[in-house]
Amino acid sequence: MKNRYAFLCIVIIISFCTYLGSEAFRIKRLVDAGANMSRNAQKFETSGTDNKNILILGDSLAFGVGASSTVNSFAGVLSAEFQGRTIKNNAVIGETISSLDKKLDLLMSSDYEEVYIIVGGNDIMRLHINIFNSRIALDSLIEKVAKRANKVYLVTTGEFKYVSLAPTLLRGLFDKRASMLRDRAIQLESRFSNFEYVDFYSVSFTGQEYKQLEAPDGYHLNDAGIQKLVSVLLSDKY
Repeated sequence: MKNRYAFLCIVIIISFCTYLGSEAFRIKRLVDAGANMSRNAQKFETSGTDNKNILILGDSLAFGVGASSTVNSFAGVLSAEFQGRTIKNNAVIGETISSLDKKLDLLMSSDYEEVYIIVGGNDIMRLHINIFNSRIALDSLIEKVAKRANKVYLVTTGEFKYVSLAPTLLRGLFDKRASMLRDRAIQLESRFSNFEYVDFYSVSFTGQEYKQLEAPDGYHLNDAGIQKLVSVLLSDKY
C-alpha cells in the first residue's frame, strides 16, 4: 500500500512539473512574440481640418501593438470613424495607471474635445503592482483628464478567462484584479458627467470567438479585436 501511495505521489509530482514546464515554454513563446510586436509597432497620428481634436492615452494597445498596420490600430480605426479630426497619440508601451497619472501634464499639454484612454492591462498582469493603488490612481487620473476634455472615454480590459498569455492557474486572480478596476471605473461615471467607461469586460465571448480576436502574443487585440473594441465604444457612445 505504501509503495502504491509513493508511486502515486511521484506521478503527481512529475505531472505537475511537466505542466509547469509546458506553461513556462508556452508563456515565453508568447512573451517573445509580444516583445517583437512592440519593437515593430508604430503610432498612428493625423492632422485634420476639424478643430475637435482627439487625444489617445494609455498603454501598448493604445499605442498600436497588435494591429497589422497603423491604420488598423485603435487610433487608425478611430480616425476612419471621425474623419477630419486631428488625432494625437501619446500612448506609451508599458504604461500603467499610476505612471500615466504622474506624467499626465507632459502628455496632455492642451485641452481636447475627446480623450480616449486604454490602460490597466499592465496593472492587472504585473502582480507586484498593488491593484488597490491602481484604483486610487484611476480616480486621480480621470479627475485630471475630465477637467481638460469635453468627453473622456476609458477602456481597462476584458475578462481574463480566455487570455492566452495568462497562466491557467492564475486566470481567476487576474480576472479578479480586472473586475476591481472595472467596478471602480463604473463608479466614476456617477462622479463625472463627461466621463464614460467603455465596458469591454461585459462583452460575452466563447473561447473560440475570443481566440479570433487575439494577436499572436495571446494578449493584445488583433485587427478584428480592435474593430470589435471600437464597435463596443461606438455602441456605448451613441
